[in-house]
Amino acid sequence: MRFKEVLSPAELEFADFHASYKEASYAFYGVPFDATSTHRRGSHIAPRKIREESYGFETYVLEADVDISPIGMCDLGNITTGNSLAAQTALIDKIYRVSTAILKDKKVALMAGGDHSITPPAVDSFASRHPNCFYIVLDAHLDFRTTYDDNPLSHACTSKRVADILGEENMAVLGVRSMSMKEREDAKANNLKYVTSWEIRERGLTTLLTELIDQEKLTKRAIYLSVDMDVIDPAYAPGVSNPEPWGLMPWDVLEVIRLLAPRIVMMDITEVNPSFDQGNTSALAARLFRLFVAYHFKSVINR
Repeated sequence: MRFKEVLSPAELEFADFHASYKEASYAFYGVPFDATSTHRRGSHIAPRKIREESYGFETYVLEADVDISPIGMCDLGNITTGNSLAAQTALIDKIYRVSTAILKDKKVALMAGGDHSITPPAVDSFASRHPNCFYIVLDAHLDFRTTYDDNPLSHACTSKRVADILGEENMAVLGVRSMSMKEREDAKANNLKYVTSWEIRERGLTTLLTELIDQEKLTKRAIYLSVDMDVIDPAYAPGVSNPEPWGLMPWDVLEVIRLLAPRIVMMDITEVNPSFDQGNTSALAARLFRLFVAYHFKSVINR
């Protein structure tokens, strides 16, 4: 596959992601698509804004004690598609193709949305390369609807579509605090693992995640991590499309990345909406991508 058929260069590359694709171990790309958004439109701007904010940070990532500047990282640009429901089928195909090419070349894929509807085709690609895999999503919403607004590919159906691909037994949703009664019933009937933000507050993220790692033997499985930025309390990340109170702290997301980084093969961040803050949510998303690279690289060199 030639990337130029499905990707267009970004106006500004993600900071320090300047290696060639051949030299890179980490490949970043954006998906400026938010046609399924149901509250605030604007997350299609996020890939550009996340790139802009990425220039505000040092190359030395203090938490991981790693300088990422020597690491091979590239920015492939953005998926070329229209931002409309009519373009969604073509978009799904392009996401699958780009993700497959990156994973086939044994690189770590980093995808920036866009609304959360971009995740299932990437998971589909991921599962085709890593049969023994597990999907973890940080999300304020369960997103376990069969369809929403007559669209089964809506961002409100993301977890349901991932379950169709992997099965509920191979996924978990962390940080949930919003769902319909029907979603709750379906989740219970299908044994979907989810942890509410209240449980995380009461028992601690590290304890709950360590239990999940042990129960699902995650130290031996490839992991796809999806971060819907509305999982974070809107006091810290107001620039999202569907804000929900009682959210996680940024520290919680850092802890997830720290604990899971060695097994993460693909990661996405979605639902950043730059129209609703002063750049701080985009900056946090950029920092999380950089944090992951640092922790993952550190785990690789220490193996």
